[in-house]
Amino acid sequence: MNYLKSLVSSFLLLFAVLPAFSFSPMSFCGGYDSFRVDYYPIVGRAILGSPELYPYTRCPHIFCNAFLGGENNKANLADWQAYLGDDFTTEEVNTLIYKKDEAWYINLLNRKNTTALARKLATEKGNAFARYMILAKQTEKISSNTSLGSFYSWYQGEDDNDKTDKKPELLTKSLSLIEKETNSFLRQRYAFQLIRLANYLEQPAQAITFFDNYLKDTEKSYIYYRALEQLGGVYYQLKEDEKAAEIFIEVFAELPDRREESATSLRILNWKNIRFAEFYDKNAPYADMKSFFKVFHAKAPALPEMMKIAVTKPNSKFLRLLALRELDQIQEELFAEYFSFYKRSTVYKEKGQQIVNLRILAETQLESKELIDKDFWRIMLGMSYFGAKNHTEAKKHFQQVQSNSRYNAQAERLLFAVDVDALTYIDRAEINRLYEQLKQTQNLNIYEPVVALFFNKTAELYENEGNTIASNIAYYSFYGSYNGDMDNFLWKDVKKNLGSYWLTSNKYKFNEKEAISAYKTLLATENKTSFEKFLLSLFKVSPTDYLHELEGTRFLIDGELEKAIVSFKKIKKPSDFYSEAYRAELFSAAINEYFDTDFYKQSDKFYENYSELFTNNLSKNTSTNREYYSDNKLKLSRVLLRLQQLGEANPANAADYYYMLGNAYYNMSEVGWFSNTFNYVGNDSRNLFKDYNYYTDDSIVANITPALVQANKFYKKALELSGSKEVKARTVYMLAKTNYNISYIRIPKTYGYRIETSGAHSDYFSLLSTTYADTNFQKEVIKECSWYRVYLGL
Repeated sequence: MNYLKSLVSSFLLLFAVLPAFSFSPMSFCGGYDSFRVDYYPIVGRAILGSPELYPYTRCPHIFCNAFLGGENNKANLADWQAYLGDDFTTEEVNTLIYKKDEAWYINLLNRKNTTALARKLATEKGNAFARYMILAKQTEKISSNTSLGSFYSWYQGEDDNDKTDKKPELLTKSLSLIEKETNSFLRQRYAFQLIRLANYLEQPAQAITFFDNYLKDTEKSYIYYRALEQLGGVYYQLKEDEKAAEIFIEVFAELPDRREESATSLRILNWKNIRFAEFYDKNAPYADMKSFFKVFHAKAPALPEMMKIAVTKPNSKFLRLLALRELDQIQEELFAEYFSFYKRSTVYKEKGQQIVNLRILAETQLESKELIDKDFWRIMLGMSYFGAKNHTEAKKHFQQVQSNSRYNAQAERLLFAVDVDALTYIDRAEINRLYEQLKQTQNLNIYEPVVALFFNKTAELYENEGNTIASNIAYYSFYGSYNGDMDNFLWKDVKKNLGSYWLTSNKYKFNEKEAISAYKTLLATENKTSFEKFLLSLFKVSPTDYLHELEGTRFLIDGELEKAIVSFKKIKKPSDFYSEAYRAELFSAAINEYFDTDFYKQSDKFYENYSELFTNNLSKNTSTNREYYSDNKLKLSRVLLRLQQLGEANPANAADYYYMLGNAYYNMSEVGWFSNTFNYVGNDSRNLFKDYNYYTDDSIVANITPALVQANKFYKKALELSGSKEVKARTVYMLAKTNYNISYIRIPKTYGYRIETSGAHSDYFSLLSTTYADTNFQKEVIKECSWYRVYLGL
C-alpha cells in the first residue's frame, strides 16, 4: 500500500498532473492559501525570496499554503514533445496526452482512426507511443490496496478510482511490453508503471527490483523522479523511514509539481525512526534540506542545524527559511495583535531562545566571506535586538540596509515599527509625526500590517489612559493572513477598517463616566493635531452630538433626569440617535420575559391605567420591530421626570408612579427586555454586556448595576407608601427579580440539579408568600414562575 496522494492522472504517461491544481490553490491542511495570524507580520514571508518555500514559513501545524508549480506539468509535456518530435505542435501533444482516450489509441493501432492527427502517428514510433498510451489509460484510475486503512486510501483518492481492479493483469502486461521495447524513453515510462503497480499491490521487494533493473542507472528524467517517488512509498511500507525521507527530499528538490505530495509524504513519516548521524552528511546533496526537515518534523533544536548549514552553504534558501521561522516566533510576541475591549492575557514575554539563535546565526553569517545576501542578515540581526526591546541597536542594523537593496522597504517598515513600539503613552506630537510619516510614505502605507500596527498601538494607549472612545475610533480591524499579499493596501481605504464598527455595536462601553470625561477632554483640546482631526472625522455623526447623547444617557441611567434633559436638548440632529417616539410599555412589568415574544403581550399593561401621561408614545399597533426600536430619550426623560414629580406631589397614587418608574429602570437595565435604550444593543446581543459564563453553574447572582439601583430605589418607595395591595404584590415580585440570587445544586449520582434562591431574592419571595398570599397576583406567580414554585416546595 502506498500512502502517496494520487492525482486523477497519476499514471502520468505518466501523464502530466491534470487539472488537479487548476482551481484556486488551497492549503493541504484544509484551509485557503493563507492562515489567520494573531500578530502583525511586519516582516512578511516575501523577504525569503523563495516563493516555493512559502508553505513552510509560519504555519503552526504542517504547511498551510499551496505549493507553487502544481498548476501544470510542463516538464512532463516537454519530455513527450521531445519524444514525438517537431512535427507535433505543443497543442497537439497536449491533446494526445490529456484528451484522447483508450479507444482512440486502439483504433489507431487497428488502422481505424483516419484523423489528421492519427495520420501523423502512422509510423513505427507512433505505434510504440500508442501501445504505451493504451496501457497508461488502463492504469489511470488504479488504486492502492487498502490494508493499511482508510486514512491512506484517502491519500490515494480512492473515491475517484476504477472499482474494477486489474493491477495483476496490468503488471504482467507492463512486463511484457518493457521487454519488447527498445526505446529508452518509453522503457523509463514502462518502468514507472511497473514500480507503481508493484507498490500498489504491496509487493515492495518486486518494486525495488524493478527500479534497480530498469531505472537505477538511467537518465534522471522527469519520469525517473516520479518512479523514485513511488519507491519512497515502498520504503515507507517497509518502515525504512530514513530511505523514504532521502527519496522524498530529493523529489521535493527536483520536481516543482510534486512538492506538495512530497511534503505530505515527508509529514507522515515517523521521524523518530531516522538515525540522523547517518542521515546527515554536510557535503552531500540536499544536506541543507535535511537539516531543515530535521528541525521542522523531528523538532530538533534549530540553532545547531542552522550553524551546520551556515558552514557549508551560507547562501542556502533553507537557512533563510529556518531563520525566518525563528523570527516569526519573535514577531508573534513583539507585534501581538491588540483587540479592542479585550485586555491581553499576558504581558510581553520575549522569545529568549529565538532571539539568541537569530543573533548568533546572523552575526556568523555577516562574517562569512561567501555570503552574498548581507542585507537579509542585517534584517535578522536587527530583529534579534528588536525582540529584546533594544531599539537603539535594532535601528542601527536596519539603517545599514542599502537604499538600492530589495530589502529597503522592509527596513523602512521596521524602522517605523521601532518608533511605534517605543510609544508608552499618548505623546500627541510623536503620534502625529508617525501618522504623517505613515500617510506620506508609500512603502509604509501600502503594507497593511504596518497600518494596523500604528493605529492599534495608539488604540491601546488611549485605552490604557481611560479614553475608551478614542481607543475604539482608532482601532483598526485587521484580519491578517500570512499570504504574502499584504503589500497592495490602498491608503484611501483606511477608513473602512477603522472605528465606526465599534462606535455602535459596543457603545455600551462608552457611557462609563471615565470614558465620557476622557472623550470630552479630547473634543475640548485646542490646536488639535492632524491625527486627532482624522480620528474625529471617522464619526458618521457629529462628534459633539455623540458626546451629548452619551452624557444624556449616563445622566438618565443615574437618575439625574434634569441633567439628562439638558444634554439631550443640545443634540442638533436627534434623528442620528433615536426615533420620534418611545415605547410606553416599558413602564409595565411582566412575570416572565421571553425575548422572542412581544413584551406588550407578556406585560401587565399597568401604564394604560394612566394613559394621559404617556403621550407621543409608540402606538402598540405599529408594525415596527419594538424590540429594537430606538426610544426618543428626550421625551422618555421628560416622562420619567413627570412621574417622579407626581410621586412627590400626589401621595394617593405615588405607589403606582414609583412602581412604573421601577419598571422602566428594570426594563431598560442589563436584564430587561428594553436593554437597547441604555446599552445600545438588543436582546440578541445581550451577552456582550451580561458577561455570561457558561462554564460556571454554581450560582447566578444579580449584578446591581446603576440602572438596577434606580429600579430598587423606586420599588422600595412604592412599597413604603400606601396603595393597592395588588400593586404592592407586583412590586415585591419585581424586587425579587431585581435582586435575583439563584444557586444550582447538583444532585449526587445523577446528571440533574436543583435550584435554591437565597439572600434578598428569598426574602422578597417570603414576603410575597406571606403578606401577599391572598392576592390574585401571587396566584398568577405560582402559575407562571418555576423558581417561585420551587421556593414554595410545590
